[in-house]
Amino acid sequence: MNKGSKYKSGQRPTFRIWDNEKNDWFEPTYEGWDGKIEELLLSPTGDLAMRTFTDFKRESIFPERFEIVLDEPQKVRAKLAKHWHEDVGDCLWWNFPVEEPPYCGTPLDEHFPKYKTHFTTIDMPNEIEQPKRWVVMQGGSEAWYLQGFRNSLDGDIVKQWCSYEGCIKFTDRKKAEAVATFVDGSVEEV
Repeated sequence: MNKGSKYKSGQRPTFRIWDNEKNDWFEPTYEGWDGKIEELLLSPTGDLAMRTFTDFKRESIFPERFEIVLDEPQKVRAKLAKHWHEDVGDCLWWNFPVEEPPYCGTPLDEHFPKYKTHFTTIDMPNEIEQPKRWVVMQGGSEAWYLQGFRNSLDGDIVKQWCSYEGCIKFTDRKKAEAVATFVDGSVEEV
């Protein structure tokens, strides 16, 4: 890397790509069986190219669509064991040089390895990745969403529709599409 770089020798910068068109972080698609492949490649000069199932496009075709966001390298400082106290709670415990995985817990644990000399705190995640979800809907200017099915008094299966809040949110697109076919509805990703 260049002199003055914030990355250590051998450490590669990490980055994410913001999709201005979808207003979300770019996620590659690898569904070749459906003819859907879409991934971005970054050249050593920093130019983006998109590879799809049938094509290879240079950044000049979509100049304003994507934005590269470099992640800052994270520094994690191991603290000396003497600085630990009960309020810190469970930690990862290390000895240096690192020759084995860290111990997770506290010095108060019955089987705490006394030879561990340093600890790092365990940070709680501040972002949770949500799985993709789909809903089955029906309607034109006023949409109704599938809530479920019930049996009528004469034994027929009746579809129940509701506003968005109470609807079924499918985690499998194929299942949502199958139900949409059954109820003459359409599928929408939410």
